[in-house]
Amino acid sequence: MKIKSLIFTFIISSAVLLTGCSSATETISDDHLSNGTASQETVSTTEPPSPTEEVPADSTAVSTDSTTEALVSSETDPSPTSTTTQNSKSETTGQTAPPQTTTAPHVHRYTSKIVAPTCTSGGYTLYTCSCGAQYTDNHTDALGHDLGPWVTVKEPTLSSEGQRQAVCRRNDHIEVQSLPRLDKIDAFVQEVVELVNQERSKEGLPSLTGVTALHSYAATRSSELVSVFNHVRPDGSNPLHDVLQLGYRTAGENIAYGYATPQAVMEGWMNSPGHRANILSPNFSYIGVGCYQKGNTLYWTQIFAG
Repeated sequence: MKIKSLIFTFIISSAVLLTGCSSATETISDDHLSNGTASQETVSTTEPPSPTEEVPADSTAVSTDSTTEALVSSETDPSPTSTTTQNSKSETTGQTAPPQTTTAPHVHRYTSKIVAPTCTSGGYTLYTCSCGAQYTDNHTDALGHDLGPWVTVKEPTLSSEGQRQAVCRRNDHIEVQSLPRLDKIDAFVQEVVELVNQERSKEGLPSLTGVTALHSYAATRSSELVSVFNHVRPDGSNPLHDVLQLGYRTAGENIAYGYATPQAVMEGWMNSPGHRANILSPNFSYIGVGCYQKGNTLYWTQIFAG
């Protein structure tokens, strides 16, 4: 088992750019209009007229219906003992139809209302008439969620998934994503970071923050150790120069191979003065850890930055 350490400090003064419808109604009241003739027959019995009396040839009777004119013709039997029967027939001249009415056609008059788009629905202009008719126009797409930074709320393990979430800046919507379960290598990387921060805590030092870019670079360096186990990249360049190119001012590296567990490699590093100095340096604030397996051998890298 072998371990090596390297610390390289490089001062860089740099500025970082942070980054009716139309309805004419005609009413004709023909359901109450009588098209026939009302018939009324009156039968009366009268005494024979006195010889000195004059019997008029015609008599007129008026029906109780004020709109009906009754025409009565009377015929007298010359016999003084006979009974005179009067036949009366009423004739209806018809009713006057009510006046026709016409409704003016409805003309739509719309008021507009602008409905703003949201994260999940599009915007549009809504037009509404007093009669209830509506239509929309000027449609726009939904805005989509404006998510803030992702925060891990549950770390994944070898046996269970993790979880991270982000909050929308517009409506406080919380977006949740699952983090896949760790494989052995990922779990080892996470455990090394935790062990480093435990050692720093014992010395009253702040914890180091894991950075994705540094983890990725440390994984690359671990794979390179298979061919060149040294603080030099296979092309001969200094590995810490690439760290400084990411915008950091200081950088350090610990490497090792042959250790089977995170606890074992951390024990080896802490027992070496140079490696221990990197782990407990107050000049570092960030860390990346890489682990690469070749056959049954694990190659380990720690990248420190500040």
